[in-house]
Amino acid sequence: MIQLTEAAASALHSAIATVPTSIAGLRLVVQSGGCAGFQYEMGLVEQVRPEEISCESHGVRILLDPSSVALISGTTIDLD
Repeated sequence: MIQLTEAAASALHSAIATVPTSIAGLRLVVQSGGCAGFQYEMGLVEQVRPEEISCESHGVRILLDPSSVALISGTTIDLD
């Protein structure tokens, strides 16, 4: 569904290791941005919402709200 590059997964594992609380995963949300198109939000979260769909890439749990799945399914995320 969503893939992370090894660099992105490594950066996320490092970020998760520095957080003092338990992290449930990386939440991705796509919202309508009006004239500017879509807005993309990404962040580490402590709790999974009941309606979220999850997948895993390189040991990182990725959480998606159902309305975002069709818009970003097949995406590869890279962080450097």
